[in-house]
Amino acid sequence: MERQIVEQELEKLVEIAKTEVPILSEIRVFGSYNNKNWDPEKSDIDVLLEVGVSGYSVLSLEYQRDTPDCIVQDKRARKITMEIRRLINGKFSDRFSFFVLTEDDVKLCLGNNPYGRGDFGKDMKEGRLLYQSR
Repeated sequence: MERQIVEQELEKLVEIAKTEVPILSEIRVFGSYNNKNWDPEKSDIDVLLEVGVSGYSVLSLEYQRDTPDCIVQDKRARKITMEIRRLINGKFSDRFSFFVLTEDDVKLCLGNNPYGRGDFGKDMKEGRLLYQSR
């Protein structure tokens, strides 16, 4: 039942993101939800919002591969993701973890995971595609 609710919220997320996120390239769900290891009581729902403009990316310009806290939310991206969460207004909307990245940012994340759990970039790009503009 919970997965059905999340799927409905993901559909709503796609429709909202298409209007709220500038130059949206694609949306993917990844991590435990995508790998079927998701626990509805405590797990988050990781969502990649790939954008075509670097001004909204979450990666800081000082990104280093060996920096464990490389994910730095840009204020504009934070505002957008807060608005998406507000508009979804669902049972699991507070569980969405948004990663607003450019294609180049995702490449920087390949082979790295600031949380120490596998290849972060690969996990994102192998996530289930929800939307693609091309």
